[in-house]
Amino acid sequence: MRFIFLLLVTVIILNNVNAQVGSESQNLDSTLHSEIAFHLYGSNYQGDLVQTDIWYFPETKLALGISYRLDVSNNFRVSAKLSGGSIAGTDKNFDDRKNLDDNLNFKSTYIYGGISGEWYPWGREKRIKYYNQNGEKLDYHYARYSDTPLFNSKKEPMAEKSKLTFVRKWMPFASGGLVILYNNPTIGSNGPTATPWETLKEKNGDIPNVLLGISIGGGLRYNISEKYNVGADFSLIYLFSDYADGWSKVRDPQDPDWITQAGLSFGYRF
Repeated sequence: MRFIFLLLVTVIILNNVNAQVGSESQNLDSTLHSEIAFHLYGSNYQGDLVQTDIWYFPETKLALGISYRLDVSNNFRVSAKLSGGSIAGTDKNFDDRKNLDDNLNFKSTYIYGGISGEWYPWGREKRIKYYNQNGEKLDYHYARYSDTPLFNSKKEPMAEKSKLTFVRKWMPFASGGLVILYNNPTIGSNGPTATPWETLKEKNGDIPNVLLGISIGGGLRYNISEKYNVGADFSLIYLFSDYADGWSKVRDPQDPDWITQAGLSFGYRF
């Protein structure tokens, strides 16, 4: 059910981004509507060797990321991200597994690339009180830097554009997209194997390293100035695999693994 929900939300967000390209892209100045951002995250994993499906704080690790964002309209963006971090887990995270003879564990570093759509329901910039000749209200960058003449609500020509003032704004958003992840877990057992190994393949660590998934997330950003913004965001990465931790059938083979990232970002617009 979680996978179906994530897939549905991702499709809706990406579809809305695509629908906006034709209807609103004419209101953008392409030279000023791209951005690079740096991310500092806490990284967590949900799977066979942690106790909760949400966030298990004792296993929180560090993750870093960089992303490139391209504006489609005042409400939509597409984003490409590269991120890497660490995850870990052990049977000792469970009260009922602490004394198992095999006591499985793993640790891993990962790196992933992803493409996503970002939806800003209230826009990324406040619409200023200027209009184009068709009576459409404009965002700051388009009004300030495009060649389109400005008019007031009565369709009267306005003053020169250099006098426009940037307006700071909080920007809540939701996102969804596709992910490809490289993961190389180191698996281990702290005792003799009372629980049978799944297969010789799993025992020897011969497991898939390249995993596909989808992500859903959201957050809040704030425009410090025309060029800079800061934010807080999170991503839930649903993997089409139960091998992010290197284990499957010996513990919980029914549910694929997740990776969660949450933290801060700093963006520069150019």
